[in-house]
Amino acid sequence: MTLSVQFYTLIVMIGMGLVLGACVDTYRFLIRMRFRTVWLKYGFDILFWIVYAFALFLLLYQLNEGTLRIHVFLAVLCGYAMYRALLESSYIHVMYFVYRILSSFIRFLRKILKNLIVYPIRWIIMIILSIAVTVLSSIQKVGCFCIRFFYQLLFTLFRPIFLFIGKMMPKPIQKWVQRVYNKIYLWISRIKWFFAQRKNGKNDKKN
Repeated sequence: MTLSVQFYTLIVMIGMGLVLGACVDTYRFLIRMRFRTVWLKYGFDILFWIVYAFALFLLLYQLNEGTLRIHVFLAVLCGYAMYRALLESSYIHVMYFVYRILSSFIRFLRKILKNLIVYPIRWIIMIILSIAVTVLSSIQKVGCFCIRFFYQLLFTLFRPIFLFIGKMMPKPIQKWVQRVYNKIYLWISRIKWFFAQRKNGKNDKKN
């Protein structure tokens, strides 16, 4: 290994020490402080050091074919100490400033998305549902009116015929028809009472 390669390796390892300090502060701010579970913190700590060691060894392999010397570790420690002494406070201030800017920008994007996409779609869905409920209610009212109208019409038209036929029938048959008619009328009355109770219950809830 030539002297120039050793010197270049030393400079790069000092830079890696500086990067290590910045990475540690960034990692603590963005990841480690977000987890309250202890085993998650330790797990991410182990993963962080594995990734850094792999990156360091890969860079060292590109510089001097992965030759490890004591001055390599001393250079990394020297770079880390330089970061703690000279750059730590400035980097943390810059990191917090960038974080606040990004957070404000993300909140602004969320508001734009809500106002331009989420709220209009919600209003459109509410309008469609309201129109559908109104149409179905109108169809129900028209259908009930038609049924009542045709019932009254048929009852008015055919009642005299049924009365005449009933008078012509023998007494036992008339009694049987009367019983059937009473049962049908009773069931119809119960159905009307049931729907009337439901309607009154809905009105009470609205009031």
